[in-house]
Formats: sequence, structure tokens, C-alpha cells
Amino acid sequence: MVPTTLVPAVKFKNDDKVVWESMEVIKELDERYPERKLIDEQHESNMKIVDNVVSSAVKYSFSSRNATLTESQKQELENAFEDSLIALDVRLAPEGPSLPRSPKPIQDT
Repeated sequence: MVPTTLVPAVKFKNDDKVVWESMEVIKELDERYPERKLIDEQHESNMKIVDNVVSSAVKYSFSSRNATLTESQKQELENAFEDSLIALDVRLAPEGPSLPRSPKPIQDT
């Protein structure tokens, strides 16, 4: 059913279209049923920021093992990763910290 054998997958009855990968399934559902969207514009924007962080983190983390990259190229990858983290910080700043911060350190008992 799925050419890549990946799951999850959905086969739509009305046109026999097969869609796989979670995000692609959600996007297809949103397109077919716009009155009940699963992803709003803010969520889509957030996902792009997170995707950029993950992508730049992977590229940067493997750059040190890539002998074909120049030091300048490695620095560009590091800068791109730092920029993605700054963009994430900017996006999260209005929400405040994700975990409540204790005024005192937690003591071991």
C-alpha cells in the first residue's frame, strides 16, 4: 500500500489517494476538511521553527566529522544553529518559562 513501507498511512476512499508520514496525513486532512483544521497558522509557524532547530542541529553536530568542509563552512553551520535557537527563544519568550522555577533549590532528602 505504501511505497516506502512507512506508517502511519491513510488511504482515502473517494479517490484512493494514499498519504503517509504523520505530518503529511495531517496536512492532507486539513486540505480536505478546512472547516475542522488540525493545524492552525500559529502551529504551522511553530513547526517551521522547530524543524529549523532540528535540521540545523543535525548539520552542525555532524560538521565536525565532515573532512570536506572548510572551517568557514563549519562556522556557518554553527551560526545557523545559534540563529535557529535565537528564533526559538524569541517565539517562546511571550509564553514565559515552560517549567515553573523554584525560588529555592530542591533539597535532597
